[in-house]
Amino acid sequence: MASVNTEAAAFAIGLEIGVVSVSDVVAWADRQVAAAVVPPPAICELSMAATMQMRVVVNLLRSIAGPIDSSECVRLTVGNLLVALQDPEFDPESVARTLFHLASTNDLPDGPFKAKSWWYWDAICLSRDGFGLETEVEIRADMLESMAEFAGGTGNT
Repeated sequence: MASVNTEAAAFAIGLEIGVVSVSDVVAWADRQVAAAVVPPPAICELSMAATMQMRVVVNLLRSIAGPIDSSECVRLTVGNLLVALQDPEFDPESVARTLFHLASTNDLPDGPFKAKSWWYWDAICLSRDGFGLETEVEIRADMLESMAEFAGGTGNT
């Protein structure tokens, strides 16, 4: 299980890339408050953040002190991307773009998922332009499968 600060970091990233909502953060903070003997002040503020601007919520999430497990944060972030992509109305290109950036900044560990993450964005763009070997539906299905495997079925921490 991830630490509170690692989960907070994943939520901050999720808010910034548009795959997590402020209401998701509030629900998470409510669970943290209920489980803690003395929750950190930032968690209490997040529990009451339903009407706060997204940037304020991100700053509160980033203010939670403590070490962050970067590999776990990436796994949770991919899980949040997975939850977003499971919505048929969500544009897979934005998820593919984020996976590309995670791969290009070496935030993803070497292996098959990282290799696919390099490819998804190009594949979707080529498919939309009529040059892809796979359809967007096939690419999305592959993304869902590989993301679920990488993230271990997590999402919205």
